Amino acid sequence: MKTQEHFKWVLISWIFIFISAPAFSQTIIKGKVIDSKTEKPIPYVSIYFPEINSGSISNTEGCFRFTNNESSPGQLVVRGIGYESQIFDFEKGVPSVIKLEKASLIRDPLAIKKLEPDHDPVYIFYKAVKDAKKNRVKRSSRSYLSIETVSGKGVPVEVLEAYYQSDYTIKNGLSDMALKNGRFGVMDQNGQFFSSLQATKALTNYELFLHARKSYFANSPFALTKSQGQERFIFNLKSIIKDTDELIAEIEFIPREEHKDLISGVAYISLDNLQLRQIKMHVSGSGKILFTPVSSQTPKEDISLDIVLN
Repeated sequence: MKTQEHFKWVLISWIFIFISAPAFSQTIIKGKVIDSKTEKPIPYVSIYFPEINSGSISNTEGCFRFTNNESSPGQLVVRGIGYESQIFDFEKGVPSVIKLEKASLIRDPLAIKKLEPDHDPVYIFYKAVKDAKKNRVKRSSRSYLSIETVSGKGVPVEVLEAYYQSDYTIKNGLSDMALKNGRFGVMDQNGQFFSSLQATKALTNYELFLHARKSYFANSPFALTKSQGQERFIFNLKSIIKDTDELIAEIEFIPREEHKDLISGVAYISLDNLQLRQIKMHVSGSGKILFTPVSSQTPKEDISLDIVLN
């Protein structure tokens, strides 16, 4: 029986936040981030100390945990796209459960135009991409990877959740990934994908802002020029999010009918400085993949990738 008949879909989430990792841990900072009204966990929220460039990301259950090596790290910022940011004075204490309120969303086209007269989504998108490509500095990052593989009968076959410490540059992507903590489970079935945790380091093959060098990888508008992007994608300014201290444009990109093998998704861009804040990308049933830490026989029905930048 072929592998494709054993496994129905693969879901991948990859988040990274730029940080500087402490050499020696002194204080463990942990907690959970939830929606203030629904009390449901909020995944992929960045929790960090901007003064010392240290922090982490909430996992799919809204939980976070990291170490702090500074006696006075300053203010702790909790930021999640679509929610109002919160700032805590570390010396006064940080609650174990952090409740975030939904940010205001402006969806009416007339209101958007009034708030942002030069609201051309293509200009906003490629100005942010151009600025990002200028940043060639190597930074420390924390990467979070969550993978679940389900058999054709809906039975979980493989589950992985892990945090990595790594370096990141726009030109070379992730490198020198070191597993920090996580969990890994495999059900013994024919045609299983993973051979070891080392396979998950295929993340280092992904280059967000460079054109895919292999024909089986799908391309995104981030790797294209402005004219190429307009030719292959439709860009829509879906909404403007009013965060506590900035306005964020939610720009959707959709492949045109003749380019269905490309990546679709959403970019969240600060209108204050035109910097990328978060990227959500998705490939479904196109025969192309973003990247995957599994074999070439992996089904390509449903793969998504989320990136948080600070």
